[in-house]
Amino acid sequence: MRKIPLFFVILLLVTVPQCQNPGDEAPPQESSAPSGITQEQKDAARNAFYAEHPDFRCVDTLVSFSGTENPSFPVANAYGPPAGSGEYAGSLDVFMLGTEKEAVFRIAGKVAANGAGDDLVIYENGFKTASGAYYMEPGFVEVSPDGINWYGFSPAFDPDSPDNENSSPYNELSGKSGMAGLLPVVLNYLTNPIDPALPSAGGDRLDLGNAKKITDSSSNDPLTYTYENTLSADGFSSIKYVKIMDGYTSASVETALSGDGNPRNGMDLDAICFFHTQSE
Repeated sequence: MRKIPLFFVILLLVTVPQCQNPGDEAPPQESSAPSGITQEQKDAARNAFYAEHPDFRCVDTLVSFSGTENPSFPVANAYGPPAGSGEYAGSLDVFMLGTEKEAVFRIAGKVAANGAGDDLVIYENGFKTASGAYYMEPGFVEVSPDGINWYGFSPAFDPDSPDNENSSPYNELSGKSGMAGLLPVVLNYLTNPIDPALPSAGGDRLDLGNAKKITDSSSNDPLTYTYENTLSADGFSSIKYVKIMDGYTSASVETALSGDGNPRNGMDLDAICFFHTQSE
């Protein structure tokens, strides 16, 4: 008989309402953080989750940040496994990056290897509406083995890809790739600790095998950077740093998102995690 993980014990101690927003286009106003749970219980749940998935680890160190930390949504909220609120709600247990801001993270003492399948997953707090549209807060992702050479994922953002009459150009998944902040987050290490490898766990997944070196960033728009050799072609099998940039860094993303009339304060990071980690 399988031993019941500690996080299920913790789940019995707290009850979390699921905030459903089937028709809203604005961010939900419910937090996924259980009320009354202690930091000790959170730490225990995190450790139990990591024990269940030994190669899966999430960033725990901020290397640099171009913005000013919002005390209501501090950087610590981006550490550890995600606390998602499900497909139809967005968590408020997040780090507010800020419009046009960027931050660099890492996992202390570890590197992320280029393994089989997806290697990196970014958990933001976008969500889906009942109409089938998505509330997105897109952003760009770069990785580096050494903090000097940076590799991106050749992002694409086509704002004119609606495929049903209830959707608008800014909230369709089609035409958008190599970015973060697109998909909802279902995985919650406290209340819904499902296998992070399952597609149903949510988040935006990236393969380090697709990361290409940025050789020209003079446009200041990741959508029009020049990308060349892959990590492996340059002799790298792992990365140490991951950089997240708010989508408003790109004028075309800003134009598309500004058209929906919803105020935005930049990306809201729930967690940044790797599927294949090893000691540095």
